[in-house]
Amino acid sequence: MNMTKRLIYILIAVITMICCSSAAAFGETDADAQSGAAVTNPAYSDKAYATVMGAFNAYDPKAETAPNLDVTAAILMDADSGRVLYELCPDELRYPASMTKLMTLLVTIDAINAGQVSYDDIITFSAEAVAEDGSKTGCAVGTTDTLKHVLEMMMVCSANDAAYAVAEAVGGNVTAFAALMNAKAKALGMGNTNFVNPNGLHDENHYMTARDMATLCRESVNNETVLRFCSLSSTTLPMGTVCYNTNKLLFWYEGCDGLKTGTTEAGGHCLATTAKRDGMRLVAVVMGGTYDYSHYINGMKLLEYGFANYTLTTLVEKGSVLAKADVVYGRENTVELIAESDILYPVKNGENVTPEIITDIAEVIEGPAKAGMDVGDAVVKIDGKEVGSCHLLTETTIHKRTVFRWLKDFFLALVSSV
Repeated sequence: MNMTKRLIYILIAVITMICCSSAAAFGETDADAQSGAAVTNPAYSDKAYATVMGAFNAYDPKAETAPNLDVTAAILMDADSGRVLYELCPDELRYPASMTKLMTLLVTIDAINAGQVSYDDIITFSAEAVAEDGSKTGCAVGTTDTLKHVLEMMMVCSANDAAYAVAEAVGGNVTAFAALMNAKAKALGMGNTNFVNPNGLHDENHYMTARDMATLCRESVNNETVLRFCSLSSTTLPMGTVCYNTNKLLFWYEGCDGLKTGTTEAGGHCLATTAKRDGMRLVAVVMGGTYDYSHYINGMKLLEYGFANYTLTTLVEKGSVLAKADVVYGRENTVELIAESDILYPVKNGENVTPEIITDIAEVIEGPAKAGMDVGDAVVKIDGKEVGSCHLLTETTIHKRTVFRWLKDFFLALVSSV
């Protein structure tokens, strides 16, 4: 081989190595990005994106009083106040499919917080876990991993074997874990829910309603740890494959940061999702979608309807005076009580609401006391229904009563008793 050809081959090899190295570095970095670029994230390149966005872009949320949805059950709720902005058969029993894993995650986080398990615990995939149908991690029997990573695979990849492995590790067995799920559901007021497994694979006795699912969503978005797992864009499976979150609204819809998809033949296409814009967080649930991507289209319609037609309004402003209390053993006779935090409420465009503020405070407050002391609560109701609450704090310091003030109070009390 002459020198010229040798130099050409060497040059080609060097260029090839540089290109491969750059491509690998780009892929590694982008796998962890929340939104990702179209060239690396399949959420932007598959047919679902064009189909969903085409249907969504044709929807005008202000052109109709409520969205026309083609699912069997749905609900749109303000996460903070619990106000329902839209509902369709919200109390009829439905099969939640993999949305179930949201409760599996919540129960597991409770166990972690209680010190019963930890993120670093090593989880072993049993034969029963590996035998589960549907979406899987690809793990073989005996595969081990940390609880944290197994939870990531459960929520991002919707892996049924991962959910099963988590249930065995936390509850001892699936039956015992399902009991924990049902106890949590009862504590949250989810009266039309029953779980028999941790992953949502179909069972006639495994059901819930759209309203109960929205209740679970509200609890989840108020838990920073749960929401963090739900908003992960991707994770890496044990064999090295990058898996992107099945909830494509994380990539497609502005402000979306959770929660969970689910699809079975009996349950249809389901989605529990949340998004936050201008301080207002909404949760949307759709169940029983009958065609591909229907859960995405209808979920986006619901969220867009809420953001386009409702405005977050301040009913009570932080620091505003809501009550006054009598003082004893202090230099002051009374002290004003202020709201510890804002109370916000979604008001529909053109709607007038009249809040009723009810305070619950002690008859008297003993001095001395510092400003900012918690001395009661305020509850805000609209049309008789509670929509928010906050603590009441003393606005100013209650100073220690002086000897002269004590004598004055004593003689005044003496004279009034005569």
